[in-house]
Amino acid sequence: MNLIRDKWDNNSYNEFIEYLFNVRDIKYRDFHSRLGVGNNVIGIRTPILKKMAKDICKGNYMEFLELLREDYYEEVTLYGLIVSNIKDFDTSIRCLDIYKNKINNWASCDLFCSSYKIVNKYRDYYWKYINDNINSDNLWIRRMCFVFVISYYIEDKYLNDIFIIC
Repeated sequence: MNLIRDKWDNNSYNEFIEYLFNVRDIKYRDFHSRLGVGNNVIGIRTPILKKMAKDICKGNYMEFLELLREDYYEEVTLYGLIVSNIKDFDTSIRCLDIYKNKINNWASCDLFCSSYKIVNKYRDYYWKYINDNINSDNLWIRRMCFVFVISYYIEDKYLNDIFIIC
């Protein structure tokens, strides 16, 4: 299926979901389902999801994100992987603010955080972002902040603040 599109609509999105079911790995689905990832699992391996996200980002990824549902683990994870590929800072932040409320399992959270490399470019901004969100009532937003900390901020400059946060 061609994922580099100028136009996404409900029909093309439904075709995409059908495509996911056609390329799934049943053994991986069964294994991954037992890990407690929340949503229904189709069974798409992470490297394939990462490739899909990169391809979708070469086209009209914003239209895709607007259509993306949360019926399956792969949809939530793919949203995060697409956000992690966005290079424009302002767009990335807008999408992060949406995605942080979609995170509903540890795997989607951790995979997103470790892939969201834009943090390295805007470390001061994201340090404030982490501190602004670390006390959220949403446990997945809190986890996102902690995973950002261990992924990008374990260095002397931040250690005292990390101990206070923890």
